[in-house]
Amino acid sequence: MNTRSWILVVLVILILQVLTSMRLVVTTTELAAEMGRAISHIEPPGSVRTVNISIDTSRAYIGNPDAPVHMVIFSDFDCPACAMLAEQIPQLVSRFGDSLCISYRYFPLSSNTRSKTLAELAEVARGQGNFWPYHDSIFALQDELNQDKLAALIEVLGLPEQGVASQTKAVDQDIAFAKKLEVKSTPTVFINGRRIIGAYPLPIIEKIIEEELRSPLQRPAICEE
Repeated sequence: MNTRSWILVVLVILILQVLTSMRLVVTTTELAAEMGRAISHIEPPGSVRTVNISIDTSRAYIGNPDAPVHMVIFSDFDCPACAMLAEQIPQLVSRFGDSLCISYRYFPLSSNTRSKTLAELAEVARGQGNFWPYHDSIFALQDELNQDKLAALIEVLGLPEQGVASQTKAVDQDIAFAKKLEVKSTPTVFINGRRIIGAYPLPIIEKIIEEELRSPLQRPAICEE
C-alpha cells in the first residue's frame, strides 16, 4: 500500500470517529432533553391533598393516635420498596415522637399468594402484641426468606399454628379500602391526606411531616371505610 493509500485510510478512520462522536453527542443530548421533559412533569410527592384517613386503632399503629400528623401506609411484605420504607419508620418515630402516628395497612399484591399469607400472619402477630417485631423481621429477612426461616420466626414470636385463616377478614377489609382509595401499587402512603406513591428518601418524608406540623393545610373530609 503506497503513502497516498495510507493517508486515505487514516482520513476515513478519522471521519468515522468524528461521525460516531457526533451521533453520540446528539443521542446523549436528546436523552438528556427527554429526561428533563419527564422530570418537569413530576410533581413533588404529597403536594396535593386527596383524602383524609383517620387512624384505626384496631389496626397496627405506632405513636399517638391523636397526633397532629397521621401517616397511613399501604404495604406488601414481599415488596422491596416497602422494605426500604420500613427501615425509615424507627427514625421517623424517634424524631417526631408524639407528633406523629404511623398506621400499617395490608395491601398484598394479587399476583403473589405468599404476600397475603404474610399479611395474615402479621394480623395474628398484631393480636398478640407482636406486630412490629414481626414487621421488622419479615422486611429484614425479605431477600432470603424461605419456609424454614418463616417457621423459625413464627416459633420465636410464639404465633399459633392455627388461626391464620381467621385473620383473612382484616386483610380483605384493608384490600377493599385500598381499592376504594384507588391504591394501585405499594408502598402508597397518605400523610394527612397527601398521597405519596413509592419509597422516597427519608429527608423528603421528613420535609412533608415538618410542613404539616408547621402550617397544616385544610384536610379533606375523612374517608370512611
